[in-house]
Amino acid sequence: MHSAFRFALVASSALLLSACATWGSDIGDALAGRTFEWDASAVAQAEKTPSLTFSEEGRVSGVSGCNRVMGSFKVEDGKFTFSQMGTTMMMCSPDSMKVERAFLENLGKTEGASLTEEGVLVLTDASGAEIMRLTPAK
Repeated sequence: MHSAFRFALVASSALLLSACATWGSDIGDALAGRTFEWDASAVAQAEKTPSLTFSEEGRVSGVSGCNRVMGSFKVEDGKFTFSQMGTTMMMCSPDSMKVERAFLENLGKTEGASLTEEGVLVLTDASGAEIMRLTPAK
């Protein structure tokens, strides 16, 4: 009886977790064709809202608060990472540049990603700590 209860608890926990978030190789498919925005107001007020648009081909593009950003993303060996990231080189206000630095640093630290039930993209670092939350663009 004890092992049956344990099995039921584990099974229901797994079902609950799978309903709350998309992770693993499915995350790339779930992100394809979607745009997400970062509320950077805790850092500073940027001229442009930082955002990322994901393609089906594993490419990402958007705005970093000042400049355009582009690169790749991949899901491999249980990790979600950005690579080959580049930006245009315009100069903006000090606040926009501060937001841009924070946004790009966070992308560089990303090793995990999940989607909440509400569709919020949560990026995490190697330890699993949350780095950024990006909301679906309207």
